[in-house]
Amino acid sequence: MTTVTVEAPVRPSEDEDKVRAAMLNLFPDLSVRREGNALVGTGVSLTKFGQLLRRYRIRDAARGVMMRGLRSDHVTVFRLNKQAAFMDRVGLADRESPLGELTIKIDSEDLKGLLDTLAPDTRPLSVRLAAEAKREGKKPRKAGGGGGRPEFASKQDWRKLVEEFKEDE
Repeated sequence: MTTVTVEAPVRPSEDEDKVRAAMLNLFPDLSVRREGNALVGTGVSLTKFGQLLRRYRIRDAARGVMMRGLRSDHVTVFRLNKQAAFMDRVGLADRESPLGELTIKIDSEDLKGLLDTLAPDTRPLSVRLAAEAKREGKKPRKAGGGGGRPEFASKQDWRKLVEEFKEDE
């Protein structure tokens, strides 16, 4: 099961209803309550958020932010711009904004699968292979490996990634 928790500070100069609207624009099923100087909402649906990521073509950027926010195999935490959310847009916040942001926590039993569905890696296969090789500390092979595969990929790696790529489509 997946749960989404959204927390947003309500500054004295802000209208609480507008902050609530910003939260609900991205996650319409949230049950929102006031906790001190913040609004906290909990829900289960990421459908609208995923649709916005596709509409604005920011799935790769969003995937990167969500991957950097991993707290465990089941939890990721990241921030979104509150003003963008009010305008029904997704603004990824890499650092704290003076106007505040929405803090999103996604808890899922299959977080990797959820992220693959919500924000699939849309980079070309060769770029994904290079990134994976770098992560695993593999050294590039010499040029002329043949078979149309990138220089750094073994035949087994290449076959595995081609199969994964076919499954994603």
